[in-house]
Amino acid sequence: MKSFVLAVITAFVAAQTGKISVDPSTRSIVDEHGRAILFHGVNAVYKVPPFIPTINGPWTPNDSLNA
Repeated sequence: MKSFVLAVITAFVAAQTGKISVDPSTRSIVDEHGRAILFHGVNAVYKVPPFIPTINGPWTPNDSLNA
């Protein structure tokens, strides 16, 4: 899924600028000046010790960020 999202974003940016590529040696997305383009966003995680989700126990609302 991440690869698909990255491909869509890359295609959109490429359509806007026309000069974007992937550097195969670093696997970075670079612009026409050779600068690496970094995509970032929000990563929200509910995490308390022991940092391992329960498998056999009951599900609780804290196991998800969605109602």
